[in-house]
Amino acid sequence: MAFVGCGFVSDYYMRTLKYYPDLELIGVYDRNMERTRAFSSHYSIPGFETLEDLLRIGDLDLVVNLTTPESHYEVSKKILQAGKHLYSEKPFTLNTEHSEELVMLAQKNDLLVSGAPCSVLGANAQEIRQQIEKQVIGAPRLVYIEMEDGPIHLMGADMWTNDFGVPWPVDSEFEMGSSLEHLGYAISWALYLFGAVSTSVSATTCVLPEKKVGGKIFSSTDFSVAVLTHKSGVVTRITCGIAGPMNRSIMVVGDGGYLEVEDIWDNQSPVKRLKFEKIRLKAARKKIIANNWLGQALFGLNPKKVSTNTKRFSQFGLAKNNMKMDYLLGVNDLAQAILSGTPPKLSAEFLLEVNALTLQINEGDVVRVL
Repeated sequence: MAFVGCGFVSDYYMRTLKYYPDLELIGVYDRNMERTRAFSSHYSIPGFETLEDLLRIGDLDLVVNLTTPESHYEVSKKILQAGKHLYSEKPFTLNTEHSEELVMLAQKNDLLVSGAPCSVLGANAQEIRQQIEKQVIGAPRLVYIEMEDGPIHLMGADMWTNDFGVPWPVDSEFEMGSSLEHLGYAISWALYLFGAVSTSVSATTCVLPEKKVGGKIFSSTDFSVAVLTHKSGVVTRITCGIAGPMNRSIMVVGDGGYLEVEDIWDNQSPVKRLKFEKIRLKAARKKIIANNWLGQALFGLNPKKVSTNTKRFSQFGLAKNNMKMDYLLGVNDLAQAILSGTPPKLSAEFLLEVNALTLQINEGDVVRVL
């Protein structure tokens, strides 16, 4: 495989590479040659001066597009035209027609397409799906997903750099807005767990019009909320923003209890379960019980962990920069699909729906039947 784009996020893709024997990085390219050289030197990977030179590598099967969102369509099209399978960072494109065009081009050339976000392939997402299928909380009815990343404009984001010195893309991140940058994580969990959406209602706005980062003021989108009705009947409410405190959780409420994961960006964040029982529900309404550890223990008010067979991220070296998500889960999923001749779990159709909903919610203030 090869990387196009040697920016900040490329470092995350390198964190777990050694744990995937079927993935071999044989070349990288960035239109900024300084970044190409920095990545190439730091990781001892061949760097190329042009995209065309990279795409001419004969034994190259898969290319990962890690460019900025506004470049995704153009770069992805060149990758597919060169006869390479494609994995793209999110959002897939900034235009639904462009997304569909790329998928049609791939199908025409017998190529596979997949893309980020891929956290739904982590152990906790797989576990929560199994718990739902076993109906341990009864039939799922309602889902709350929070994709709040905290007020990052107050965190010195203009000083963040990756392992080989590339700064976090402040301008791109804030100009795109939190909806385009982060909604995909929440939407992918909703679609993966509960299937296609029939109706969506959404609103998007800027609640902090003078966010200042590195001396520059941004008035881009920093809050959105959406209610999705799945064809299965489940209703999902998603919030996404960078104004409120960090909260990246999911709670699935069923007839008989709920399941939750504290952080969907952390593949090791455990699945927790609490079953509804009359005495427990009544106790939870009494502050004298609910607000002290003894009362919580006696009445079982704290959800119990559901065991998952996973490796700790300290083994993967992912704890740095508070990142505990394996970015190569999706790339490896695509690689296995190429090797086996089967569709990836994060299929092109799945990618299209995640992207379409992301773009639709980002528009805001709409009610639309899909």
